[in-house]
Amino acid sequence: MDFEVDLKIGTLGEQTFSTWCSSAHLTSNRSLEEDRTGWDHQIEFPYIKTHLPRDKQPSPIQCRVQVKSTQRRDRKWSIKASVLKRLIDYSYPSFLLFLEFTNDPEPTVESAFLVHIDKQIIEKTLKSIRKNDTHKTPKELHKLKISISYSKKHKLLNTSGNSFRDAVVTHVPTGDITKYQQTKTQIIETVGYGENSYRMQFQILPEELDKHITAQSIGLRKEPIDVRNSVIFDNRFNLKNGSIEIDRSSEAKLTLSPNILDTCQLRFRNTEFSPSINFDGEFVSSVNIYSVGKNKLFFRTSLFSFELGDLNNDSGQFDAKLHFTFEKKSPLDDVIKVFRLFNEDNIGKQLICEIELFKEQRTLKFQIGMDHDFKDARSIADDLCVLKDSFSIDGATLTTPDDMFVQKDRLNALACIIQNKADMFRVSLGEEIQEYPEEIKTPYTIGAEIGKLAIGVIILFHGTKIENNTYQVTKTEVVEPLVFHNGMPSIDKLKQLEQQAIAKIE
Repeated sequence: MDFEVDLKIGTLGEQTFSTWCSSAHLTSNRSLEEDRTGWDHQIEFPYIKTHLPRDKQPSPIQCRVQVKSTQRRDRKWSIKASVLKRLIDYSYPSFLLFLEFTNDPEPTVESAFLVHIDKQIIEKTLKSIRKNDTHKTPKELHKLKISISYSKKHKLLNTSGNSFRDAVVTHVPTGDITKYQQTKTQIIETVGYGENSYRMQFQILPEELDKHITAQSIGLRKEPIDVRNSVIFDNRFNLKNGSIEIDRSSEAKLTLSPNILDTCQLRFRNTEFSPSINFDGEFVSSVNIYSVGKNKLFFRTSLFSFELGDLNNDSGQFDAKLHFTFEKKSPLDDVIKVFRLFNEDNIGKQLICEIELFKEQRTLKFQIGMDHDFKDARSIADDLCVLKDSFSIDGATLTTPDDMFVQKDRLNALACIIQNKADMFRVSLGEEIQEYPEEIKTPYTIGAEIGKLAIGVIILFHGTKIENNTYQVTKTEVVEPLVFHNGMPSIDKLKQLEQQAIAKIE
């Protein structure tokens, strides 16, 4: 008796896969609504053996599998976007299993191919979905088809449950399913987003925005700037007409951070072979709102930056603008170097500037003008060097050039006292007496602050009278140096220390 052929190849594939799972000690949970859930089987692996107590045993591997059975050999399949979307949104591994059956009266599996829902398929699927949704009449996802191909690289070693199991494990090589989930989530959230994927419209005065960009570029300010009527557009995969509005606000805060192109060292010299003053820095690029397609370029250090203009090919000089950030805390060694560079002797000079770019592995060399008007910078640098050596101050101690400028007279006096440069001091006795002696010795305490560090000395001024109650100091005798690591103490405390120190030598 002959019967009509009613080959249920799909059912045969499902039964074959269920048998595989049982033989490989895998638990298979069948989906009753594949068209809605997007998967046929949810597979649970056994726990991985461990020498640790089992409360430390990591979570077992799980995965979802969509089984496709065929007797064709073209090795490609049109899959519903709704099915792929479900497999993508499942945080565990997910797969398409293609079973190629023979054309025999009783078909058997000849070859099996396991396709992992990886970054490439995720990107292809999400891009197709986004593109579909930009149309005026988008298709429902179950009507949108995406072609998935498979080849020899996807082929299982043999048609068995163990071969399937081993192939799945290659995608979770350490068995750390949590790490796999984190990686997959990151791919889903970031794929398709590039340099031009977001666009923002807002209202602000151009000069306010330019000032913010410059401040960010030279490292002066980190806080955002206020903008009005902002609208943010998302254009994932940079599709034509693909922008969608994702946020709108009447008021918003905006930060435009520069792009750090390279790290570098800046070296400044008076002549080609003279000693250089060196600073570590960065080469940064920022938006130029006044010139489309042309960015602002800066070489910045912690305390100053050069905003590059055009290069004069004839003179080899850059049209550069100096920006100072002397209010920033920086290591004392950098503060000293910046005072040495921007001293009064260099005002108006053209110095040789060498910039060694570390990532690019090349050195730029050009002349740059020193346009500044700092007075007493050299003497402040000299005084700080004296104090640093005398009090063994760590060169990494944080302070600001602005604060050193404010304390320049005190720093100078302290340095002169330590070096016994007595001729710059005149003193008067604090009380009126009938006859002033010709020579005196009087105690005095003076100090200064360098960042959180306070330094000072208790001294005896030796003086000779030049007129009534006015004495020229002839010698400065340091009785006791003082160092305080949490700022300058009170006046009363300093007076007490002074009395104790003087008492020791009387």
